[in-house]
Amino acid sequence: MTREEWRRALEGAGYIPTEEICSALCLAEALKKPLLVEGPPGAGKTYLAKAAASVLGADVVRLQCYEGIDVSRAVYEYNYGKQLLYLNALRDRVSQMLNGTKSMSEAVAVLDREAPFWGDEFLVRRPLLQALAPEDGRKKVLLIDEVDRADREFEALLLEALSEWAVTIPEYGRVAAEEPPLTVLTSNRTRDLSDALRRRCLYLWLDLPDADREARIIEAQVPGASREFALKVARVVQEYRKMSPRHVASVAEAVELAAALLATAGEGFTPEDVGAAAAVFAKHRDDVKLAIRAAERALGGKGGAN
Repeated sequence: MTREEWRRALEGAGYIPTEEICSALCLAEALKKPLLVEGPPGAGKTYLAKAAASVLGADVVRLQCYEGIDVSRAVYEYNYGKQLLYLNALRDRVSQMLNGTKSMSEAVAVLDREAPFWGDEFLVRRPLLQALAPEDGRKKVLLIDEVDRADREFEALLLEALSEWAVTIPEYGRVAAEEPPLTVLTSNRTRDLSDALRRRCLYLWLDLPDADREARIIEAQVPGASREFALKVARVVQEYRKMSPRHVASVAEAVELAAALLATAGEGFTPEDVGAAAAVFAKHRDDVKLAIRAAERALGGKGGAN
């Protein structure tokens, strides 16, 4: 898809992209390279992957990163309980198969050949393997979310998958993707990512939107929202962010605020109406007061004049 095709398709899916977003997705699709998206929390990084999946008619496979995540949670593990049940069910047959073997290595070789314990029936596919080798045959978009929360050791684990679109399972073998999934990594920059990971990715910085783009997002995602109403809400949220609240309102919270105001106060909402709906985006006691002040500034006073 060209940049223009990505733009039209994303807008059709309710996502308002920038030129940089369209260019990055176009390159990621053409070059078969993962896309690293960095930016402040709430800027819409995760939603970008979901919107891209909608455009491609693909399923999102989400790998949520956290401190201590390892191969058994990210790539694969074996169902050892099922293997044990299988072994117990075949106990007599196993005894017959091993009869006459003279060493442990010979016994293991016989078991691998006659009663394999490392096949697909015992393999538990975690998100990375699900995206590279989907069992249902459907197209996938791999979302590796908040990769900066994981350890550097986990970054090293990702390198083979992100450069060769394959993972190696010692007991099973190498699993390679027939068609590399569109892959989006997100980071809130809580720590620096390694150069090795960055070299394998395309890069996109995604900031919180300006008032005009945020208004277009609200208009696209809130049924019944007019352009004028969407701009009013966007200006309130923009003013609120400038006041350095403890919790910075996300784009998703701006959309929720618009939906709440439209439902409870209509398009002619006042600062008092914003205060009544502040629970949507102001998540600390002091932030609620800031929300009302922001609305008064954005709407031109307590009366909410335009």
